[in-house]
Amino acid sequence: MSLKKNRLAKKIDIAGKQAQYDAAAKSVLSDKSILANILKGCVSEFKEYDTEIIKTKYIEADVRVSEVAVDADEQPEDIRGRAAELTSVTEGLLVYDVIFDVKIPDPKKEKCAIINIEAQKKYNVGYPIPKRADYYTGRLISSQKGTVFRKSDYGKLRKVISIWIIMEVCDRKKNSITVYDTSERQLCGNFKISKQNYDMQTVIMIGLGDHTKTENRLLKILDILFAENICASEKHKLLEHMGIAMTEETKEEVNEMCNLGEGIYEKGIERGIERGENKLLARMIASGKLTLEEISEITGVELNAVKQISEYNSRIKQAV
Repeated sequence: MSLKKNRLAKKIDIAGKQAQYDAAAKSVLSDKSILANILKGCVSEFKEYDTEIIKTKYIEADVRVSEVAVDADEQPEDIRGRAAELTSVTEGLLVYDVIFDVKIPDPKKEKCAIINIEAQKKYNVGYPIPKRADYYTGRLISSQKGTVFRKSDYGKLRKVISIWIIMEVCDRKKNSITVYDTSERQLCGNFKISKQNYDMQTVIMIGLGDHTKTENRLLKILDILFAENICASEKHKLLEHMGIAMTEETKEEVNEMCNLGEGIYEKGIERGIERGENKLLARMIASGKLTLEEISEITGVELNAVKQISEYNSRIKQAV
């Protein structure tokens, strides 16, 4: 009994607005309309297919959010998932963000693949993100023995594709989609096999940026979805214009994510001002002597950040 209390206590300790925001972001990413656009935009097997067909015909019904863990030997009591794979609460409960099965379009023989989607706030976290992605795909490959196939029937092994959506990257990585997969090279002779028999793990890194600075449809959608400077109602309009059907459920999920994100950002601004980190900016804005563009140019702080501090100051004045 005490073990359950300890685990629950740890979950409560790590919860709060940031945890709620993360959950809301994962919920938005699990929307099948969004998933269909992600698959079409960066997975080669779906490039030529309409998103509605991908959504209705190829994405399996069971899309799981934070239910399947990475490490089988550390399965929490209250979570069940593919091949009983999960991890630790102390690291924010290291589970796959979104995981689902898809049917791969093939006129000869129906094949299936496992798709993992991860929402990552920052790229620079102290270790190479692609290596973590490789570990995730490796675990999903090895976990298939005993579930997808038994004994030595490796022909049934399913391809694993891990897609990482990273919100904060350096300028050269912004608005980028990079694919890491397995290729074949002949060092001697002409021994060749079909790519579907060796290319079983693919990692895709998506670096977000500004939706006004890219013509790539998928990047535009994701940039809009996770932009901190666009309100929920504006996101609805922009996404509908991009052809994303905004059901009431989808609108609620986007609203929740935006509201939580705004609360987190405002708290960060408030703490920054209290600690003096944003105090100079706040004073420069309050003086009214310079435009926000001029303040951005003088200080080197991005214009969007200056605008958000300005909006925060205005709300504080109105409240007083």
